[in-house]
Amino acid sequence: MVRLVREVPVLLSANFDAAQVAEIRAAHPAIVLHGEEGGYAIEPPAGLDAMEMTYPRYRPDIDVDAILRSVEVIIACRLPRGINARAPRLRWVQYIGAGLDHLMPADELSRANYVITNFSGVHAIPMAETVLTMMLTLVKSWSLFHDQQRRHIWQRHVIGELHGKTVGIIGLGRIGIEIARVCACLGMHVVAVRRGEPTGVPAEHVEKLFSRTRLHALLAVSDFVVGSAPATPETYHMIGEAELRRMKPTAYLINVGRGQLVDEPVLVRALAEGWIAGAGLDVFEQEPLPEGNPLWDLPNVLLLPHQGSDTFRYLDRGVGLIRENLRRYVEGTLLLNVVDPSRGY
Repeated sequence: MVRLVREVPVLLSANFDAAQVAEIRAAHPAIVLHGEEGGYAIEPPAGLDAMEMTYPRYRPDIDVDAILRSVEVIIACRLPRGINARAPRLRWVQYIGAGLDHLMPADELSRANYVITNFSGVHAIPMAETVLTMMLTLVKSWSLFHDQQRRHIWQRHVIGELHGKTVGIIGLGRIGIEIARVCACLGMHVVAVRRGEPTGVPAEHVEKLFSRTRLHALLAVSDFVVGSAPATPETYHMIGEAELRRMKPTAYLINVGRGQLVDEPVLVRALAEGWIAGAGLDVFEQEPLPEGNPLWDLPNVLLLPHQGSDTFRYLDRGVGLIRENLRRYVEGTLLLNVVDPSRGY
């Protein structure tokens, strides 16, 4: 028989289904879970939050503030301003995401006195598939053929292929590593930039690692440049005019990291004036993308509404991580995926 040392109150504030909730509740006998199928929203959703598959239901009949005053752990996709004061006993936040810029306001994050863990690794497979889909769509001119089909036009075109091309990955975290793996499987050459100076043997499937200071060297040899880095002061507008002009005119930019990685007005010029061949974008400097943004109408651009990893299996993959971290928290051992708020990841 397991002897309970104490109860650990946990607030579930994410849109898990009944089976997933049951799995989380069963992580450890000490867990007292506040939240059922759909979770409990800490406040009413607004704007982009209302459209996200991970956002919990808003239940006006639930006194969430009373729960917040007692919880030690919050499992959430978003935390509102004021959460530090509203949850005085909070010791750990399990974030249903990766980059902390979407978790909570920066001022709250800077004053957080609790541990934060993220979903690093959960996004890797679906995001790599999204990148591969964008690459194939662009190089095979599928948008052109789809337009011809819609207009009943039979016209042949010479198309490209991925085999033998070079992909340059900016940000070699778990998503970047999975992108490298799938690209290498297709016979592509993989080079990458990661934070700090490269040391030792490159990561598996990566032929060459460049330091951040040698970004231009990576850009010059890449047929596809993939941004998968988090939003930090160091990565803000790391792709600007000098970088886009350094790319091959036949190259494509794919950004699945954060919109802030790319100077968007300069990218619009680069695409319109032919500095590069095209782009696939899942993230933007302003989201939702404003109706009047010229990116909507450029023929050499693919757009996704920031959902490159939002598949039906996303939360299923995350449940295992949550269960393991809950067990570790109760037993007082090291949590997985602890993040550094000062770095943002």
